[in-house]
Amino acid sequence: MKPLPFKPTHCRPSRERAWSFAENMHREKKPEPWWVIPLCILLLPLGLVGIALWCLYSLGLYVLVWICWITRGKIILFVYSDSPHWKEYIEGEILPRIKDRAVILNWSERRKWIQSTALGPMLFRHFGGYRKFNPIGFRFRLFWNHRTYRFWEPLRKWRKKEDREDLDKLLARFYADLGI
Repeated sequence: MKPLPFKPTHCRPSRERAWSFAENMHREKKPEPWWVIPLCILLLPLGLVGIALWCLYSLGLYVLVWICWITRGKIILFVYSDSPHWKEYIEGEILPRIKDRAVILNWSERRKWIQSTALGPMLFRHFGGYRKFNPIGFRFRLFWNHRTYRFWEPLRKWRKKEDREDLDKLLARFYADLGI
């Protein structure tokens, strides 16, 4: 039998594999760059300060809601838009039931309030998130965390598939939480 013109690497004998593994075990590892540990030491306090500031900002928003809104009977922040998919439904079904107890923001008119320092936009930017945030409702309670009700997915499902079950469940929870 004639030898192959090349040595196949995929079918080495197991001893060679064992020897190469043993050789690799004794190789010296590259030392970590000298700057990694000092960088971690510098970034850890900055990260902790950032987390502490975020927590203080959240607590400050809660205190402002408790003082400015809940004492006046406003316990809901509701944000919606002029989307043809849900505008008529929200303005006809949801807003009339919550308007006396809610601060209502229209996302389609956000140019008027997006850079505002008013409490509603600040709460929306902080608690709303970046995905599936419109329409959304926040229920605030005195000395408790808020509850978030995201209407985007149930409304989309209802409009596309004519399946209203998720929307009805969410509305039932939302209205039960409000005592309506």
